[in-house]
Amino acid sequence: MIDPEKITLEVQQWLDEVVIGLGLCPFAQQPVANGLHHIAVLDVQSINAMLEALRIECARLAEADPKRLETSLLILPHWFDDFLDFNDFMSVANDLLAGNDWSGQFQLASFHPKYQFLGAEPEAASNLTNCSPYPIIHILREDSVTWAVKNHPDVEAIPERNMAVMEALSADQIAHLFPFR
Repeated sequence: MIDPEKITLEVQQWLDEVVIGLGLCPFAQQPVANGLHHIAVLDVQSINAMLEALRIECARLAEADPKRLETSLLILPHWFDDFLDFNDFMSVANDLLAGNDWSGQFQLASFHPKYQFLGAEPEAASNLTNCSPYPIIHILREDSVTWAVKNHPDVEAIPERNMAVMEALSADQIAHLFPFR
């Protein structure tokens, strides 16, 4: 049985300490600080139910004023232990966006406890940039991403900077920030 409150708190802590605390996403601080993000723990029993929950959340975001709800994170606590299975599912999730005419309105980002970039070794520090306590689908507004990219002084440097931050972490820091790894 899952505990949605506990899971939400773990994800919020990860957002605060890792994503924002380490500066991995310079665009995350504003929506989180202003309470413009929604975290939903999905206790679903099938892939179809998961896709329906994603569709409902995208529809909710489409209807919402971005000044009240900017972004959503869907947590899948008992699905996709295998990262490659999750990665395959993300292709289906992106097809759902296209099938509902949400391409250009939303984009999806993914996070996973065993995240692995293509070509990277499983234990590479660079993988930690997308490592989360649970598999997470992050729904972003395309307009917000476009604005953020346009207004950031050096958006191309973010991935390299993030990898350098992860490589500089001590073993104790990694154990503290990523106890789920």
